[in-house]
Amino acid sequence: MAWESDNGQDETGRDWPKVMWFGLALILVIMIAWLYIPKDRPTSLSRARVWHILVAYNPSEPSPREAALKTASSLRERIIEGESFSKVAKEYSGDVQSARRGGDLGWVGRGTLTDTVEAVIWDLPLNQISEVIESASGFHLVLVSGREIAEADLYEWKLQERVLEESTGGAGR
Repeated sequence: MAWESDNGQDETGRDWPKVMWFGLALILVIMIAWLYIPKDRPTSLSRARVWHILVAYNPSEPSPREAALKTASSLRERIIEGESFSKVAKEYSGDVQSARRGGDLGWVGRGTLTDTVEAVIWDLPLNQISEVIESASGFHLVLVSGREIAEADLYEWKLQERVLEESTGGAGR
């Protein structure tokens, strides 16, 4: 009978229990290695988690511009008074792609948006709505919910601060 002479090998001569133990040991080694790999690697690109509402208008016509500015200002007030940013974005944002996600642009790398919006993103305190921002595409309301700053950018900012301190300290001498 097969079970009486079964020593863990099949007709090909493979010792299946040894193969299974080797496979389990390999999986265990991979799992342990995964646990010890650092997860919080420094980012090579500064990025921000951005939420955005666009109130678009035709720049060649002055009356729609004023109406768009008034709309953007009233939307900002509604959000400040407690209405959900996502709800307002879904209803009013002219950016169809982000409006579907409640205004969420996701993680945006430094230098990928227009200069006027970009400047606000990196100076705006987290989880606060911006003032109304004007760009070529219309008026924007921006909310930043997170930031990851690359080490290179941190170093550059520290150098700029040091130069500024030295220039103002040297002027008073």
